[in-house]
Formats: sequence, structure tokens, C-alpha cells
Amino acid sequence: MMFKVVRSLMVALIISSGFIPTGEALPRVVPERTRDEIIQKYLSSRSLDPVEGAWAFCLEMKCGEVAIVKNDTGKFSNLDYVGILTVAKGIGEIGEAKLFLNKGESPKLFPGKYIVQTGFGIESRFGTNFILSNADNTLTTVNPIQEDNKPRTKIEFSRSYPLK
Repeated sequence: MMFKVVRSLMVALIISSGFIPTGEALPRVVPERTRDEIIQKYLSSRSLDPVEGAWAFCLEMKCGEVAIVKNDTGKFSNLDYVGILTVAKGIGEIGEAKLFLNKGESPKLFPGKYIVQTGFGIESRFGTNFILSNADNTLTTVNPIQEDNKPRTKIEFSRSYPLK
């Protein structure tokens, strides 16, 4: 019991500092609990940046969808965009942050991070670049080689809202 309390306090302290931990589950970043609520509140009725929208993806045989929105969640203030799970089939819970992006040197390049759930918990992968296609309907990760010289998984995200 004491371990759980200490662990929760440490996670809260690390998250409030803006650091994205490895090996720890991230908290819910929005109170909404359905895809429709998230899209309505964060994506509807306003002008969107080209990378903003809902994006469907599959990773390691699990599929989901994230809403990439300007980061005004009050968390991770050093990041420009946050990807919030809107469809979560075995990869977390709706409302959790799974992607973190910053504006890059090019309008189509977004350095960032993505979080994947493994059989042993949550694993954070760093050093990922997200590239937005010319038609703004595909977002692809470009991953450098990991420290153990194994290539990382390439992930392709397809725009599901708004359709262009």
C-alpha cells in the first residue's frame, strides 16, 4: 500500500515537471470520456492547424485513434500539441495522452514522442519525427535507430476527422 502511494506521488511530481516518464502510465489529460465529446470540444467549430484532427492508426496489432489538438490541457506546457486517445482498443483509455508533438523547422515536420503499451506496462519512445503528407491526410513517424541498433516500428496515421 505504501509503495502505491509513494509511486503515485512520484508520478505526479514527474508529470507536473513536464517530463514524460518511461515505465509509467500517463494520466487522463481531458475529462471527456467519448470520441464525440473530445472531437466536439477540441476540434469542432474552430480553425485547425494542418496537423490537428483525429488520426486512426495501428501499432503492434492494436488499433486506435488520437485527436491531435493544440496543447491547452494545462499539462506538458513545453509541448505544442497533444494526441488524446479517442478510440482505445487495448491501448489505453479514452482521454489519455498518447502523442506529444512540437512544431518543427518545416511546417510538415513535428518532432515528438509517442507512448505504446507493452505487456509490462507503458513504454515511452523518444526521438520520433512525425511527417505530415502534402495532402495533409497522412502522418508518418520517422524513427531513428534505437540504442540496441534495432530499427523502431514505423507508424502511419490516417486522418479520420476532418476529412479533407
